[in-house]
Amino acid sequence: MTEVDPPIRRPADGKVGAEEQALRQALAAKPPAPPGTRRRSPLRVIVLLCLLLAGVVGANHFQLNRHAQQALKSTSVDVLAYYRYGVLPDTIVYDLRDVGGTASTAEIMGNFMRFAEALKDRRFSEIHLAWRGETRFVLGGRDFRTIGAELSWQNPIYTLRTFPEKLKTPQGLSAFSSWSGGMLGVTAAQMEDLNRMAERWFLKDLRY
Repeated sequence: MTEVDPPIRRPADGKVGAEEQALRQALAAKPPAPPGTRRRSPLRVIVLLCLLLAGVVGANHFQLNRHAQQALKSTSVDVLAYYRYGVLPDTIVYDLRDVGGTASTAEIMGNFMRFAEALKDRRFSEIHLAWRGETRFVLGGRDFRTIGAELSWQNPIYTLRTFPEKLKTPQGLSAFSSWSGGMLGVTAAQMEDLNRMAERWFLKDLRY
């Protein structure tokens, strides 16, 4: 049912009186906010968002990226480590940002293996190997943990040559084959896969 304004008595001269003016102002006024509600100012919202962003950045740095930086042995490699989308705690992005001309695949893999060792006591589902934010390969969390746990005693050549066969593409397919046969032939094929892995991860982009 449509509300109807109460009848207002008008003065004989047709002018709006003070009583009518006050009544119109009262009817036009906005109703008071319900108890317990309060409008948030834009400045307060901005401050809250800044605090939330600072918390996300801080968590990524202290829980992941500082370990990636401590694992570096030279300044020729620039890398960031962070949770995927900044907030997924079971997925790491190991993101190469730049590689200097003196850095080798062995150095980059050594950095990654020391990073895995620093996080060997934590469990993750996936580790994304990325180049400037773009995922190139995905390593399973169990393999990542094994690499970190075995670094202190495992032959690093064995870890390197068997690394490519553990990788998947971003679409979930096997990135490289698993080889069998004679030791020399298998080792040669595995090392060739390691070179191809480096090519697809970052080397191809350094030529442009």
